[in-house]
Amino acid sequence: MATPAEMVTKIDTAIEAKLDGGAVDQYSIDGRQLRHMSLLDLYSLREKYARLSANASGPGVNYAEFVD
Repeated sequence: MATPAEMVTKIDTAIEAKLDGGAVDQYSIDGRQLRHMSLLDLYSLREKYARLSANASGPGVNYAEFVD
């Protein structure tokens, strides 16, 4: 599993792809639909992992409070 800092980097990449127009929000192939996360969802997730990353070096961090 990726560390919180690695997740922030991955989320930043996804956000950048959306902003550059390189990502599609939803598409359908042979009747199957796939949806990607919205920018709002990505920003929220990024904030969550940024907090985890910032707090990772602190003593007694309760990671359970950040997990949905």
